[in-house]
Amino acid sequence: MSKEKVDAYKEQKKHRKENNAKDRARKKRNQWIARIVGCLCLVAVVGALGLTGYNVWSASQPEVKDYSVSSQVVSDFSGILEEDDEEAAEVEAEEDTAETEAAETEAE
Repeated sequence: MSKEKVDAYKEQKKHRKENNAKDRARKKRNQWIARIVGCLCLVAVVGALGLTGYNVWSASQPEVKDYSVSSQVVSDFSGILEEDDEEAAEVEAEEDTAETEAAETEAE
């Protein structure tokens, strides 16, 4: 072997423990990262399956009618307003026709 190769080998042998420790630390870190990413993927898949199962189950359940007071009051209230507007318009129309008829009879 040449002198350069021998020197490179001696240098490598000199730093072997440090390099091995760095390699072991890097491998350990990569293993932890792989475990964490794998767990996150597993949680995502299980969550997606659970959500899909829940949506299928809830779609198969009969619809529950809402008898709460607030939903009935709002629909009735809006219905009352429409009826009041129609009644008010009818009353005004009747008053206008009565006034016009009264004015016509007075004019004759």
